[in-house]
Amino acid sequence: MKQWKQIGGVMTKKEKNLVTSALVVILIAAAFLLTSYIIANRVIIPSVGGEYTEGLVGEPQYINPLYTSINDVDTDLSRLIYSGLLKWDEEKGYIGDLADKIEIDEEKTTYTITLKENAKFHDGESVRARDVLFTLSAIQNPAYRSPLAANFQSATISQVDDLTVEFTLKKPLAKFEQFLTLGILPAHVWSDILPQNAPLAALNLQPIGSGPYQFSSFAKDKKGFIRSYTLKRNESYFGEEPKIELLNFKFYPDAGSAMQALTNKNVEGVSVVPFEEIESAKNNRSIKLVQPFIPQKMVLIFNRKSGTELSKHTLRTAVSRGIDKKDLVENVLHEKARVIKGPILENKVGYHDSLETPSFDKKK
Repeated sequence: MKQWKQIGGVMTKKEKNLVTSALVVILIAAAFLLTSYIIANRVIIPSVGGEYTEGLVGEPQYINPLYTSINDVDTDLSRLIYSGLLKWDEEKGYIGDLADKIEIDEEKTTYTITLKENAKFHDGESVRARDVLFTLSAIQNPAYRSPLAANFQSATISQVDDLTVEFTLKKPLAKFEQFLTLGILPAHVWSDILPQNAPLAALNLQPIGSGPYQFSSFAKDKKGFIRSYTLKRNESYFGEEPKIELLNFKFYPDAGSAMQALTNKNVEGVSVVPFEEIESAKNNRSIKLVQPFIPQKMVLIFNRKSGTELSKHTLRTAVSRGIDKKDLVENVLHEKARVIKGPILENKVGYHDSLETPSFDKKK
């Protein structure tokens, strides 16, 4: 080491410059290699925080699983606030949400569901079998006037233990797993409210659920209409933790007004873009247009009551052949839809790709 310390005294100026330059090149190369390694191997993960504001068409009325099916805004908010026994996964189909274990007998008429022990409502109370029993009993009770009553009219529910419930059907029902995505109400809160008073309860606008987001606040205008609604992150959520801290929703009377709010940057996203404004949205550099297919269908259902003209198979077939579905998709819906073969959508239980339906034929 003593000899190396003297190397500067025996090197020429040219040699010193050469060594210095080499060291600089080595350091730059090392820094480049290190940076390349970090970039190639790093994993970007979302951090917790921030806000998102979305414009919705309509106004919240009943953010309550018993009534949400009649209002799209209520449905959107309810899915964030409540958890169901099951939830839909695009790759796996129906999987457990509140359910930790699902057992179905060979006859497909008995569903035994065990709840997750760590699931809690937003007020800190644990989700238990009594809550599932209360929610389904309320739907079946005519006094609640739930539009979902028909879904569970053939089902009997019983509590096996504190974490287990059992559904018994009179006969197999292909869509029953879909029905079990219904949000679960907290029995300890709703049991004190009379069924006939349920639609008037403040809990319909200040709900308590067990979903990833919980109620924070809402604001009304002078006429009493709700203009904004805020949800905050549920830090005790039993599933994958939500990242966005606050979700703000603003409500508009129609899709055009919501789109104008997006253009003016009063909101950061909208749920619906009118067909006539799609091209305008595409040409706006500040807007990213996302067009997913949603499980929404438009169907024509015939009244086949005996004695009516529509009870005749030939007439129903003629009507079916007289509707050019392909033309509707291409020229009316601008190819933002698909032609379906029947009332059951693709990837849903009961769907058959081999189903044939009458094609458009003007002469026939």
